[in-house]
Amino acid sequence: MLLSESIILQSKKCCVCIFCEEVDIHSVRILNNRMMANCDGIDPDHCKHVRITNCHIEAADDCIVLKTTEANSQYGDCEDILISNCTLASTSAAIKIGTESVNDFRNIVVTGCSIYDANRGISFQLRDQGNIENVLISNYMIQTRNSSECWWGCAEPVNITTINRRDDIPSGKIRGLSLTNLRCIGEGSIYIAGKDSSPIEDLTLDNIRLTLEKNSKYPIKGYDFRPCSGPSFQEGKIHGIYVKNAKDVTVRNIKVTVQEEMQEWVDRDICFENAVVNK
Repeated sequence: MLLSESIILQSKKCCVCIFCEEVDIHSVRILNNRMMANCDGIDPDHCKHVRITNCHIEAADDCIVLKTTEANSQYGDCEDILISNCTLASTSAAIKIGTESVNDFRNIVVTGCSIYDANRGISFQLRDQGNIENVLISNYMIQTRNSSECWWGCAEPVNITTINRRDDIPSGKIRGLSLTNLRCIGEGSIYIAGKDSSPIEDLTLDNIRLTLEKNSKYPIKGYDFRPCSGPSFQEGKIHGIYVKNAKDVTVRNIKVTVQEEMQEWVDRDICFENAVVNK
C-alpha cells in the first residue's frame, strides 16, 4: 500500500489500515476539523512493516494511532513501524498507541518529528491485554497546552500508562522503552507509569529538557487516566517528570525548568516512585 505525493485529505477518519503489510505513507497532508470528536489522521490496526514519513497532520483526535482492535484480533500484532519527520497538531494526542490494545505492539521507531498545539504529545495507553515492547522515541520537539475537560489529557508531552479498562482483564506490560533527545514545553508532566503488579521494565530517559509554562486559559487538572476501570482523575499538583512503578530505569542528562506562573501547580521537578533506577 502506497499513499504519497502531497495529497490533501479532509474527513472524519482519513486513513485506516487494517491487517496491512508493507505500508508506505509519505508526504501526505491531512487537515481535519480540530473540534470534531473521534477525528483521527492515520490509524494502522494490526499492521506490519509500516512507514509513515514526511507528513503534516492536524486532527481533533489522534494524528497517528497504532491499534490492535478487538474486532480484528484474529489479524495478530502490530509491529515493525517507523514514524519519522512529521509535523503534528492535535486536540488529543499527536502520536498514540491504544487504547484498543488486545494484541501486542513491538519494534517501533518514532523519530525526528515536531509536535505543536497538542493536548498530548506522545501517548501510550495500554487498556487491554496486549503488550508494548521495544520502542525507540528520539529527536522530538513537543509543545503542549490544556484543552477543555471533554478531551482526554492534561497537556503531557509524554503520557505512557498501563491501566485496566475492565476489572476482569489485566492490561498488558511495557518493556524496552527508550526516550532520547526530547525538548518539551507546555503545561503538563512527562508521566510514565506501570502498575504495582506489572512495572515497566527496561526504561531509558536520556537528554530530556522539559519547561513547564502556562499557555492556555484552562486550569491545571493533575492526571487524567481515562478510559479506565478506576478513578478517572488524580487531581492536584503535578511533578515535572514522574516515573512510577518501573524497574531497570536508566536516567542521563534530564532537566526540568518551572516558570514562575506554574510554580503553584508543581510539587517536584522530578519524581521516581516505586522505581529502581540504575546508578
